[in-house]
Amino acid sequence: MGRALNAKGWDEYRNVIASELTSADWVIVVRAVEAIGHLQLSRDDAVRSARAEMAADPDKATLLAAAETLGLDAVELPAIPDSRVAQLEIMLRDIQAGRDALAALMASIVRGGTVTPGRVHRR
Repeated sequence: MGRALNAKGWDEYRNVIASELTSADWVIVVRAVEAIGHLQLSRDDAVRSARAEMAADPDKATLLAAAETLGLDAVELPAIPDSRVAQLEIMLRDIQAGRDALAALMASIVRGGTVTPGRVHRR
């Protein structure tokens, strides 16, 4: 499975990030984080479902067991249905908007500020 959003890091630093963004940018970042979470859950659900289907088929169950023994991922995810494409496009736009909102904060830090939990120090 993919690398999940680090909830501990988000919990630890979201207040720092929030204090440095405008309210509008903060909402955009939160929406991006939620979209990431939804995508992670959707993928995890799809993997579980595909793994269960493979385990129910004797031929595929053997392949699945062998792959897992070797530390490989043998699960093939089904194609994304056309009905979900519009939802995914919205989530991807939300994620990009969140990245863009954070980019300005990072640029400010790179130009001379530093971040410590609770505040950003500017030179």
